Amino acid sequence: GTYTKIIYVPINKDCIQVDTGIVATSVPALIDPVTNRSYLPIRVLGDLLNVGVSWDNSTKSVVLDLEEEQFTKLRYKYGI
Repeated sequence: GTYTKIIYVPINKDCIQVDTGIVATSVPALIDPVTNRSYLPIRVLGDLLNVGVSWDNSTKSVVLDLEEEQFTKLRYKYGI
């Protein structure tokens, strides 16, 4: 069978709930009231989802290191 990991990210809290456990975060998830955009602690989420997260200072970009299957699903979903 397939295992589904439930990740609950509350806004303005310094934790994330994973299945029945709690993971502390140093930065809370936020919603910008002006743009209505969500900001999530991506390093912690990457760790929880087994996705590598790094910073490329030359391009000022967050880099996600996805496995081929993960990337293929995203390419299909977003047409890239």
